[in-house]
Amino acid sequence: MIPKIFNRSKSVASKPARSKVLPKLSKKHLGDKVPKRGNKFAPVIASALLKASGWRTVGEIPNISQAVVLALPHTSNVDGIYAIPSLFALDIKISIMGKHTLFRVPVFAQLLNWIGVIPIDRGNKGSVLQASIDKFKTGEPLFLGLSPVVVN
Repeated sequence: MIPKIFNRSKSVASKPARSKVLPKLSKKHLGDKVPKRGNKFAPVIASALLKASGWRTVGEIPNISQAVVLALPHTSNVDGIYAIPSLFALDIKISIMGKHTLFRVPVFAQLLNWIGVIPIDRGNKGSVLQASIDKFKTGEPLFLGLSPVVVN
């Protein structure tokens, strides 16, 4: 006799897909404390890109002003192709860390600052942690995004 756990009954097969269970998430669902970019055009363009590629944003974001946001699983650089438009569609400002050497070119540095990249010097011991602490100590709204790489 096959255990019931492995039995595919109608009730298991007829459950709605996970994406239908999670609530749809849009810019209007965000609380007033969540850090926002404040751009009027980026959310419209990003939402159209997501819709055209078959992606949509679902879930809930707590109404808090500071948080560490983990993006998991981060398995390749392709993840950002969908993650970044999702953030722009929701108008959420999530800061990430980047090598300080990326900021040497002034025009590129302006772009990185606008995106929310925090410059860090990985050569100095403890600089990553200290840069994070310093940013949170300002008291300004901050969602710090971290995406640890998953190694198989």
